[in-house]
Amino acid sequence: LPKQLLCLEVNELLLPSTNISLCLEEPQNLTLIDNILKDPKRFVAILVKSTKTQKTSIGCLGKIRSFIETEDARYLINIDGICRFNIVDFVNLKKGQKLLKPDWTEFLQDLKISQQKIKGRLQLNYVTNDYFSIVKNEKKLKSANIKNIKDLELINLLAQNLTKQIMNQGEILRAKDINELSVLYKGFMELKIAEQESRKSLKH
Repeated sequence: LPKQLLCLEVNELLLPSTNISLCLEEPQNLTLIDNILKDPKRFVAILVKSTKTQKTSIGCLGKIRSFIETEDARYLINIDGICRFNIVDFVNLKKGQKLLKPDWTEFLQDLKISQQKIKGRLQLNYVTNDYFSIVKNEKKLKSANIKNIKDLELINLLAQNLTKQIMNQGEILRAKDINELSVLYKGFMELKIAEQESRKSLKH
C-alpha cells in the first residue's frame, strides 16, 4: 500500500471492491489524472467532498481501471475501490492538487474482503427481494437469484443501488466489514419498504 497519494475529491462514495464512473472536466482534475496515469499502478485517493457540517476524514484507495479522453477535453474514468484509510495529513501542491498521507491500520481487513461473510444472509435476502419488488418495482431480481449470488456480490449490488440515497454516507464509509454494511443497507431498505406500504394503506 502506498505511503502517499494524490487525491481526488468527488461527490461519489467509493468502497472496497466497488466501482465508480466519473466525468472530469475541471482543469486541475485533468492535470491530476494526467499525473496519475504516468504511474503504471494508477493509484488515486478518492475522497467525498467535505461540507460545512461534515469534514471528510476517511478515504478509499482507488485504481483507475479504464479511461477515455474525449474530444472536448474531458476524462471519463472508471475507478475500482481497494482499501480505505484514515487521513493523516495533506500537502498542498501546485495547481490546486493535494498529496495525502494515509493510515491503513484500521482498514487492512479490506484487503481480504472477498473472505468476509454476512451473518444474517437469509433475512437480508428476503428484505432485498421485497425492496426491489415493492419499492423499486423491479421483478427481475427474484429470491432465487439473490440466494445464489455470493455475499460480496450482494453487498456490491446494494452499494450500487442504495449508497447515493443514504444521507449519512459517513456510516457507510466507516463500516467495519461487509456484515456491518449489510446491517446498514438492510435497515435502510426496511425503512423504505415501510414508507411504501404506509403510502399504499393511506390510498385505500
